Amino acid sequence: MNYLWVSFGLLLHILLWGVGLALLVTPRRWRDFWPVWAAPCGVLLQSAVVWCGAHTTWAGTDAYAGWAELLPVALLVTGAWRRGWTQCGRDLGKFAGLGVLMVISQMMLTLPLAGTARMLTTVSLGSCDAADYAAGARVLQEFASSDRSGFIGLTEVVRVGSADNFYDFWLRLNHFTPSALIAFNDSIFGLAPYETTGLMTVVLLILVQPMVYWLARSTAGLGWWASGWVTFIYAINPITGYAIYNVSPGQIIAAQAQEEAMKHVLPFKEKQIEQRQLEAEAEKVARIRTAEGMAQARKIEASGEAESREKLADAEVYRLEKVGKATSEQMEREGALITSNPLLIQKTLADKLSDKIQVIIAPPPADGGFIGSTLLGQRARNERAQ
Repeated sequence: MNYLWVSFGLLLHILLWGVGLALLVTPRRWRDFWPVWAAPCGVLLQSAVVWCGAHTTWAGTDAYAGWAELLPVALLVTGAWRRGWTQCGRDLGKFAGLGVLMVISQMMLTLPLAGTARMLTTVSLGSCDAADYAAGARVLQEFASSDRSGFIGLTEVVRVGSADNFYDFWLRLNHFTPSALIAFNDSIFGLAPYETTGLMTVVLLILVQPMVYWLARSTAGLGWWASGWVTFIYAINPITGYAIYNVSPGQIIAAQAQEEAMKHVLPFKEKQIEQRQLEAEAEKVARIRTAEGMAQARKIEASGEAESREKLADAEVYRLEKVGKATSEQMEREGALITSNPLLIQKTLADKLSDKIQVIIAPPPADGGFIGSTLLGQRARNERAQ
């Protein structure tokens, strides 16, 4: 039901905006056909208000859309006062059949979306411009023309094609009017561009029906019955019917199927994430335990090595003690031997000399002189006497 309420709300809102202007600007010769011009006048007036607001410092249509509602009210009061309230009612009565036709067409184009989607959304009705319209609507709805903070979080002004400023992109190109209508009506109804872009396409199609009916009557010279069929076929034709009854529900069903699949995929992904977290935690614990084991092994190894070195040091001390003791005992024995045999010192000295020296052991002289004097004999003594 949201689709029906919103679609008819958008349709009536644009028509009400154009009633007063149509009463004022319709030429006198066509004054009876002013209801036909209500739709284009509503589109023109809302677009003009957004155009003027875009050249101010106001932060989008959210800042001025409510106050702008006073403009169509003033025009309606002025136009009805000039035309007469009673005459306005009679003029509208002449197009009551056209109004019923527009309501039927609107319901036929909206019910497939309302019956398929659970919430307001946008589908591409034979055009790839839906995303552009929604993006432009958000720019015009939320940003001021003087805002240089960028779009959707960008910190610098975006440079796009022929426009230096991203905001100017929507003012210079042909996407302005659809984006302006979406932005303005969304500000009034409190909706987002992605929710009404598809419905605005349907509403704009229905708003053209009065012009088709009027052209069929005035230009082609058809009767009201034939003109009504032409108007109905214009809105409900095989191309539009295929887009509404096949393409759009297919897009919505595909999106819902993806959403339903994500309900099963997301828990699976969450379980995978949990499993990876558990595996990472287990790996972390295993690494910690491995590190602790290696540290304990190194500690035991170091302790064993220290004990081994201590034992080696004790053995070395014991060896040195034994060697020193043996050396001392040997020196003691050698000292006793040398004391009893002093000539052993000379023998030891001689042993250390070259093997070419002939060693002769002789007793020391009685007078305590040089040991070699005995060997030299009397000759040596006589020479000293002389």
